[in-house]
Amino acid sequence: MNSIDHIVDTDRYPVNAPQSPAYDALITHCKEKLARNGLCLLAGFIRDDALQQMQSEANALAPHAHHTEHWRATPNGAPDDPHSKLATSTRAAMGSIGYDRLQKDSPLRSLYQSTHLTQFLNTLFDGEPLYPTDDPLVSCMLTVLNTGDELGWHYDPNDLVVSLALQQADNGGEFEFAPRIRAPADNAANNETAVLAGHYPATISESLSAGTLSFFNGHRSLHRVAPVGTGTPRVIALFNYSEQPNYRFNSTIQQQFFGRSA
Repeated sequence: MNSIDHIVDTDRYPVNAPQSPAYDALITHCKEKLARNGLCLLAGFIRDDALQQMQSEANALAPHAHHTEHWRATPNGAPDDPHSKLATSTRAAMGSIGYDRLQKDSPLRSLYQSTHLTQFLNTLFDGEPLYPTDDPLVSCMLTVLNTGDELGWHYDPNDLVVSLALQQADNGGEFEFAPRIRAPADNAANNETAVLAGHYPATISESLSAGTLSFFNGHRSLHRVAPVGTGTPRVIALFNYSEQPNYRFNSTIQQQFFGRSA
């Protein structure tokens, strides 16, 4: 397994020691967080030196991000799912940087390709085995949210969403999460209305500090990134996985995020 000791704070998060008591304790901690509300945040997951390298690379690429903006009423939900269509369209505006823009020796690339990280996620989520994708653009993509950008309330097509915060916005850009809106199906519409109106009492709001690894149930829980204000942009790395080995996204997805296909 490729070593990630120089990237991850393995003293605090021993993802590189899968048969140790400390690893088992970490898995238990994360599963308890997910069972409670479908969200787990691991602050300080990345060592300072590696985080600085990731930030430098991301900030050098940020001016070249492909910016998209659209409104979505059925945000990434299956068309035949009665709870996928929101009553109100939400806005998605952000810049995207493809995986192929990362340097070959990028610590971000090394982390995504790490078998230790993949094994950790597979241990954490007791479902079908997950594999890093082979997509040259989407596999580990960077998202950049500048002034006025946001990701409005939406569901994701997959239930495991993994991201790494690289840079917190100076103003706004909070991650807001409404746990398991889809779980009580008979109340889903009422819960969605409350979330969109800002009246859902269980909504969680977090300003993710740089170096925080997060994973959450994105298919069952409404979530958004609040509008970003002036100043430093919000930068996140999204780690995409598939239950199929060697998976690649179709050209439509690539064009949507990056304005090109590969």
